[in-house]
Amino acid sequence: MWFDWQPKPRILLIQLEPLCSVGEYCIVQSDSMPEGMISSGLLKKTHSVLILCSGTTTGRVYAMMNFNRIDKNEIDQMPYAIAFEGNEPLQSGLLIQHANYNGRTTPLPRDFYEYIAASGTYPLKEMPSQRKGKFTELNIGSQEEAFRLLVTKLSSEFPENKD
Repeated sequence: MWFDWQPKPRILLIQLEPLCSVGEYCIVQSDSMPEGMISSGLLKKTHSVLILCSGTTTGRVYAMMNFNRIDKNEIDQMPYAIAFEGNEPLQSGLLIQHANYNGRTTPLPRDFYEYIAASGTYPLKEMPSQRKGKFTELNIGSQEEAFRLLVTKLSSEFPENKD
């Protein structure tokens, strides 16, 4: 596992909020993602994205986008996070490459492509059954571990101003 620091995202918090409000999670298709967040190459390989947004007592917002990417015969989670101070992102986004937490990869189900063609998404066990909900209701270990890893790394690299 390694942390891959990305260029400053070209997205404001107000562009993300229509998809996923602070304190919530949601599942979207990759073509719903605002431009400038992550490379278009990664988005082309992605069939769904779980977004989590959580605020802190100092006003910082951490937003994770966990991209479900098809990699040969597996579905691989590619967690990416941005921290916002007010409406502006911090100077770097953070992508985890080849994370080692449980549930990061799922074997590609036999009916995957047919299901995607018919519905647009696939109900993976590492994804919530509802498309949207409260952050506190999400109880999926791999998603929570990805978020924890990203927030820990971002907050150590860019400490919150506690004034």
